[in-house]
Amino acid sequence: MKRIFLLFLFAVSLRAKTIDVITHFMDDLFLDYKIIHKAGYQIRVGEIEDYWRGRSPFAEDLQKILVFNPFKNYNDLTYLPKEKLVLFVWEPVQPPAWYYNAFSRVYTWDDALIDQVKFFKFYYPHMVPMLANLPLFEEKKFCAMIATNITFERRKMIEFFETKPDEDFEFYGAPKGDFGKHKNYRGPIPGKHSGPEKIEVLKNYKFCVCFENCHHLQGYVTEKIFGCFAAGCIPIYWGAPNIDSYVPRDCYIDYRDFASKEHLYYYLKMMTKEVYEQYLSRIRTYLKSHKAALFSREYFEKIICEAASSH
Repeated sequence: MKRIFLLFLFAVSLRAKTIDVITHFMDDLFLDYKIIHKAGYQIRVGEIEDYWRGRSPFAEDLQKILVFNPFKNYNDLTYLPKEKLVLFVWEPVQPPAWYYNAFSRVYTWDDALIDQVKFFKFYYPHMVPMLANLPLFEEKKFCAMIATNITFERRKMIEFFETKPDEDFEFYGAPKGDFGKHKNYRGPIPGKHSGPEKIEVLKNYKFCVCFENCHHLQGYVTEKIFGCFAAGCIPIYWGAPNIDSYVPRDCYIDYRDFASKEHLYYYLKMMTKEVYEQYLSRIRTYLKSHKAALFSREYFEKIICEAASSH
């Protein structure tokens, strides 16, 4: 009897602590989480309405409630224990300062907010190695763009390439509006927002127009540039002003370096196979570095564990 009781206590001590993740996206991040599991946590993905349906936010085994992106209804959060609430801000639009009061800790990409007291840095976890088998330089098409949010500058790039030969540019996505009229539009790519299907498409192009949704936000480095790297496609990047702090300058083409789109086009057209392969070689080296590892899924799991154990 004593042995059974001791085994019961041992089993209870080993019982995984729960981390609730409230999200309407990125749920595929938690399909396989070895580091989190090894640390003694289990992930439960859901929505905030689950707490009104009977799930207790005060359960002893519930370690933290991670909220991915702000909610429009702030009052929903006031019924939850602040000491368990942790916010992850993914989108470029920041909530008002008072919104953060509901949370014990905030993780953000925004370098300007990081103070290591209330605000902590996290990185979009989308770094994967470059594909092993890529089309040859001579087999690749010229330039592509993948975007659903057609910002002003993306639209300008589409219009610019319409003045060039048809084979020089193709763009994909599911944008609003009548984009079927554009001769270079190739429709949406199946799969999830940052799924492998996009990489399989991009590997067939030498270059990709890689514009972030915002270009003035320090530290806003998303999956876009890493999708290009994984596909062995050189990004024409415009986004975080301090991108060089995260990615070596010689791994991408900085859109800001060119006086006009025509100058950029000429540079791309004149690039030799040798120079192109040097870009890919530097990208491969970078993807094996500590800097790139910050954007890995493994590092993101460590941040989740850090958030879960915080006081």
